[in-house]
Amino acid sequence: LWKVGADIVVFPERETGRRVAHRLGSPIMEDYLELTSNMGISKFPASHEFSGRTLQELGFMSRLKEGAIVLALQRGGDIIVMPDRLERVIQGDFLIVAGQDEQLETFQRLEA
Repeated sequence: LWKVGADIVVFPERETGRRVAHRLGSPIMEDYLELTSNMGISKFPASHEFSGRTLQELGFMSRLKEGAIVLALQRGGDIIVMPDRLERVIQGDFLIVAGQDEQLETFQRLEA
């Protein structure tokens, strides 16, 4: 396809393989979107220890310095984009986090 002038060539098997590999390496990760070869966006279920606490109390707002950030909270069918530091995590929420793969692995260990 490249040789005949295609601007974009999609390899669904490769993309699916990468997503599955990340999910296999992280049992609690719900989804993963690769941004670069070492950076992505992941979706994690909030652990019950997080319930009722704010993002600031949990220390997630300080993660900006480490490069990872909570981009959004998924609460049922609603998405809270760029949640405030005082947003309380509710049991059943999902945290959508962006960062380097190593940082996402660290975040996963916090969740487990």
